Amino acid sequence: MNKFTIEEGRKPVQARSKQRVKLILDTAIQMILDENVEALSMNELAHNANLPVGSVYQYFPSKRALLKSLLEDHLALINKEVNEILNTISDKASLVLGIRKAINTTFEIAYGNDLGQKLWAGTQYDPALRKIQDDDGQTYAQILASKFAETLGIEVTEKFLIQCSIYIASMDACLRSVVDAKAETQQKYIQEIGDLILRELKLLN
Repeated sequence: MNKFTIEEGRKPVQARSKQRVKLILDTAIQMILDENVEALSMNELAHNANLPVGSVYQYFPSKRALLKSLLEDHLALINKEVNEILNTISDKASLVLGIRKAINTTFEIAYGNDLGQKLWAGTQYDPALRKIQDDDGQTYAQILASKFAETLGIEVTEKFLIQCSIYIASMDACLRSVVDAKAETQQKYIQEIGDLILRELKLLN
């Protein structure tokens, strides 16, 4: 098993098992909100969920497996919201608005709340969990490149795809850098990130 492999647990099929998994995840989220990822313990999780510890390990063989599920759910929520925004883009005007709205939405869900901040901070030490986030960023770079190309009538070249990957990585780093800043500073950074991307796309003078 390499450093990027996380053991999978049993997949819930019946309604009862799905409810149990939801209870485990909801309890884990509350524990992370109350303290942090580092303080999360599988034994305490089982106790708080009023479940045998064996039931928890049945679905999540390790804390890493549990964090993987939480992280994937969190990324899926961001992806859902951003995809809905991207689906409203049909021309240059809506592209400008869409980019700005997508950046705001990403910040609010990923870093503008306790769960997003604590999940990010608590999963950076693990290469497999970091890779999930990196892969998600690359996927979005491809989606953005396609949306930009479709709207602007350009070709998705390898260079353009690399540029979109840089947009995503730069945006993410900038958003993280103002997590603890005042709301006014956060908005200035979000505005400037949008301006930089729009200038690169020649949509802003």
